[in-house]
Amino acid sequence: MRAALRDRLGSSQDSDTQLDANLESADPELCIRLLQVPTVVNYSGLKRRLEGSDEAWMIQFLELSGLDLLLEALDRLSGRGCSLF
Repeated sequence: MRAALRDRLGSSQDSDTQLDANLESADPELCIRLLQVPTVVNYSGLKRRLEGSDEAWMIQFLELSGLDLLLEALDRLSGRGCSLF
């Protein structure tokens, strides 16, 4: 999967840096797929992409269950359920 994402984003010698840098223009569908690969590079790149997204991009991300996936990732990383929300 990582190779397919690298091909879609472009390749370089430092693939992690390339992936991180290119998320700034990534579409919501690609960001959703990256959420399924839990790495610091993916999460930090996604954070920057979310901060810089416009309303249309954010709506599409939410329609593709992006918020659900983020909360599931938070649940996994925290080691606790979301029952406190």
